[in-house]
Amino acid sequence: MPTLAGTLRDGYRLTADPGSWTGTTPIRFSYKWERCDHSGASCATIATHAGRSYFLQAADVDATIRVRVTATNAAGSTAALSALTAVVEARPPHNTALPSIVGRAQEGQTLTGLPGTWSGTKPISFAYQWRRCPPGTSCVNIVTANATTYKLTPADDGATILFNVTASNAAGSHAATSQPTTPVIDPQPSFPIRAAFYYPWFPEAWSQQGLDPFTHYNPSLGFYDSSATAVIEQHIAAMEYGNIQAGIASWWGQGSKTDLRFPQLLSTTDAIGSSFRWAIYYEPEGQGDPTVSQIKSDLTYIHDRYASDPAYWRINGRFVVFVYADGLDGCSMADRWKQANTVHAYVVLKVFSGYKTCSSQPDGWHQYGPAAAEDSQQGYSFTISPGFWKANETIPRLARDLTRWNQNIKDMIASAAPFQLITTFNEWGEGTAIESAQEWATSSGYGAYLDALHHNGS
Repeated sequence: MPTLAGTLRDGYRLTADPGSWTGTTPIRFSYKWERCDHSGASCATIATHAGRSYFLQAADVDATIRVRVTATNAAGSTAALSALTAVVEARPPHNTALPSIVGRAQEGQTLTGLPGTWSGTKPISFAYQWRRCPPGTSCVNIVTANATTYKLTPADDGATILFNVTASNAAGSHAATSQPTTPVIDPQPSFPIRAAFYYPWFPEAWSQQGLDPFTHYNPSLGFYDSSATAVIEQHIAAMEYGNIQAGIASWWGQGSKTDLRFPQLLSTTDAIGSSFRWAIYYEPEGQGDPTVSQIKSDLTYIHDRYASDPAYWRINGRFVVFVYADGLDGCSMADRWKQANTVHAYVVLKVFSGYKTCSSQPDGWHQYGPAAAEDSQQGYSFTISPGFWKANETIPRLARDLTRWNQNIKDMIASAAPFQLITTFNEWGEGTAIESAQEWATSSGYGAYLDALHHNGS
């Protein structure tokens, strides 16, 4: 009786032994392999296999196998069947080439995971898990990151990323992991940083105090709508032309019009692939003394909604918030902000008399006083203003002078201050804008004040 030898698993070889035969020699043998169901019934010839050996395949899983041996000599032919095998097992997945990651390890970029190459009984299904490996600590699964793509976030900064693939079939599961990426970088500006105060409050701010438009000047873009994507794109391009790396956007609280426009500043910047960054200028502090609980609520709101966006300005991984103040503020303001800052914001307060002596010190200090051509807060910030002429005043508090402006730029650069600030990009009502206007338009399309910043006052 013929017999079979080999491992009963998909991908392995069975070999037939024809058994012992009598008759006039020579005797030739031929083989027909048959597949039967798991109970040994419904047998059918495996048409493509007629040799002494047969490699088991996916179609054989959960089936039984036998071989029909036909012996032939000059007198005729006789056939004999082997016994049925036990049920053929599936072959578990086995990784033959590791998963890999395609893409740049930079915050805001999207990585694509490739599963690698696998053997084993088909069908094979795959499950994916992205993992974050912070320096000096164990790797952890990134919650909900279970697709073949993953967009890097601020939480990934400094960490390496892995792509884990688990392959599964009827025989079991097996996992394999890619090589790590390089450490994820956060493409934020480094000190010294040139930033401009920015006002996303148009068209409503064009009409104030019975004046429309509420400005002495004529913006080159016209009396625009701050919500228009084309306007935001042109503003970003203009600031980048002036070597401005970040915009500090006026923000009047949760649900305000400036709050509703802030996401569009971020999304537009992301969409055009710009390295420009945005921070919030917290205005409520200039209108009174927000409580610790209100500040905490606002900081949490900013943190949860905006701070993880690639276009938000961060310093050492902490989201930046500049804070305006009124003339009556003092060290108690610094105390309130220190107590409220439970989300590790990088807070830059507006200066007041005696600010350096306060026991509660923020991360930085700045001055907002555009009636002064330049202001130096040693070790913290240097601020310059092109002019100051409020729409409802007949005489400028600070007259525009391009020669002086160029010298102010040189002084700002020479200061090497960490924050080199411009008041402002587009506060048209106070007449402090450096955005292009008909009154100082140039062939560059950006206007004389941005031209000067572009050339660093030279």
